[in-house]
Amino acid sequence: MRNRAVLLMGIGLLHCAPGGAQALQAVPERTPGHVVGRVVDADGGHGVAAATVRSMDVEGSRVVTDADGRFGLLDLLPGVHKVEVTHLAYGRWTHLVNVPEDATVEFDVRLSLHPIVLDSLVVTVDVRIGRLQQNGVLERERRGWGYQFYGDEVDGWEVRQVLQRVPAVQMVQGRSAFDLRVAFRRPRGLCRPEIFLDGIRQPFADGDLQSVVGGMDLEAVEVYRGNEVPMEFLTRQYPPCGVILLWTRRF
Repeated sequence: MRNRAVLLMGIGLLHCAPGGAQALQAVPERTPGHVVGRVVDADGGHGVAAATVRSMDVEGSRVVTDADGRFGLLDLLPGVHKVEVTHLAYGRWTHLVNVPEDATVEFDVRLSLHPIVLDSLVVTVDVRIGRLQQNGVLERERRGWGYQFYGDEVDGWEVRQVLQRVPAVQMVQGRSAFDLRVAFRRPRGLCRPEIFLDGIRQPFADGDLQSVVGGMDLEAVEVYRGNEVPMEFLTRQYPPCGVILLWTRRF
């Protein structure tokens, strides 16, 4: 009898507890909803492909529209979501969408082309370098032949000052104190190099640079001694003394 009384007392306390067994029940989960639609061009009405659509309230919800502009944001928690659509050519669009429980919201997004302003691009073409390359100056320099001077190395410099930077080059006096002619030093004395102006041999120069150049502006100066002379500038001079190639800004 005693054991039966204790059992009945326990059952009575269970029924009398505040809230009873009902307080232990879990709150039921809400069923997600979906947002689907199409991104279209406001003027032409065609679908906009490769637009990015996402809920700004849900991390990782980003999707990209297909070739027809369609998209789907699935399994979103019920409630208000801020939907963002972005495209490089159309800019950015945002809208608040109320996602119901266990239902699908469908709508279209109409976008207008958004002009893209780019920083100005300045293209500079160095005509001088193009000429030097065309006449083989840069190629001969690349191969390590002779001496080449161009650009700032010749701007504002008198040709005789440029040549004085080359070993074995010597200026010798001609018929007067003001007549200086270029010569190359070699074991058996001095020799007069051939002079070419814009690729044309100057047969009567006899080392007189001033008579060849005059008041013309130089673009480049090349110096080749003895056996360094490029094949296209070889002359009948034997043994070869060398050549000086003068390129003006008019070639």
